[in-house]
Amino acid sequence: MAAGEGTDIQGPLPVLLAMLVCEQVITDKDTNKKSLIGIFDQLHIREFPASFSMTVFARIADAKGKYSLKLELAHLQDDKIVEESHGFADIENRTSTHDLLFNLPIVIPKEGFYEFRLYANNAYLGRAAFQAVHERGEVK
Repeated sequence: MAAGEGTDIQGPLPVLLAMLVCEQVITDKDTNKKSLIGIFDQLHIREFPASFSMTVFARIADAKGKYSLKLELAHLQDDKIVEESHGFADIENRTSTHDLLFNLPIVIPKEGFYEFRLYANNAYLGRAAFQAVHERGEVK
């Protein structure tokens, strides 16, 4: 059954305002402001496969209702899905922006270009890409 068929998952298609890959996100407990630490679009890796902890930050707008979320990591050269994560969001205020955080343990199987793809109720919202580079010397 596809998301939205026979379930209470509903709502307008959100607009993706930003999507970044970083090492971690710190949320200020008083202001709820987010600080993205270690934003990157390139990883220097000495040996494959390689394991990392990553955070994908996405800010969406124009969302209201219940959403089934999917985040895929794809290797672009062969368009193979390497990792997949699922979640749900229940958003009440359509006039505000909403931040989505995906804290993920990831295995990078080989060198190349990768992208995270974000979906809400099976509709594609956007992507964030990075490159995994085989570093034969000292890792930067």
